[in-house]
Amino acid sequence: AAGSASTVRATASSGLPVTLTIVSGPARIESGLLVATGVGEVVLRASQGGNTSFSAAADVSAKVTVLADLNQIYLGSSVSSSNPNVRGDIALVFPNGVGTGTLLVSVPSSGLQGAYAVNLAVDGTFELILSSVLTGSVGDEGRVRAAAPATATLRGAVRDGVLSAAIDSLGLQFTVPRGPATGPAAAVAGYYQAGLLGSAQGSVHVIASAQGRALVIVQAPNYIASGMVTLD
Repeated sequence: AAGSASTVRATASSGLPVTLTIVSGPARIESGLLVATGVGEVVLRASQGGNTSFSAAADVSAKVTVLADLNQIYLGSSVSSSNPNVRGDIALVFPNGVGTGTLLVSVPSSGLQGAYAVNLAVDGTFELILSSVLTGSVGDEGRVRAAAPATATLRGAVRDGVLSAAIDSLGLQFTVPRGPATGPAAAVAGYYQAGLLGSAQGSVHVIASAQGRALVIVQAPNYIASGMVTLD
């Protein structure tokens, strides 16, 4: 899909190295990855030179069609390897089928709950500094009252349809396959953002999957609440 990065390689029976190049189309090869930069047909060429023992092989071409894949959604949870009381939820969506999307992170026990813009590098990686001033006592439903600020680094990558992410300081590791495009809630799958009703200042962020699960984050001046829910 457009914006994705997939492992690509070719081998020769002679054992000689094979070079892959893009002949045409919206893609490039970076560090062994085929990075789709748009929608359309991509033509790849595999070339193997010769040496004193083997002759050069004839070039081989292959075609790959890159499709627009709207609402690429990743939704998953993790329990800390260092503290079983620390649980995290993560959701990532690419609403336009490209490498720019929105990430929701919820770690209530550490006050790290928020929405972040994600821009993938050419190799599919990204890095974010998570921050919150809401790291005091934890109340019902993940509500955290204001206290000292906290920060943590999240490092991740999206490759071959899998989101891999880690918050090392909290011992959280996420491995989340991309969710199917079909399911009971497919009609409402995607990312939603809205302001709070009435006089309250703040915002609501929701990433919903086609399977009927959603990560919700509610941010207001005096509190923040988040959690994974099931859609009716």
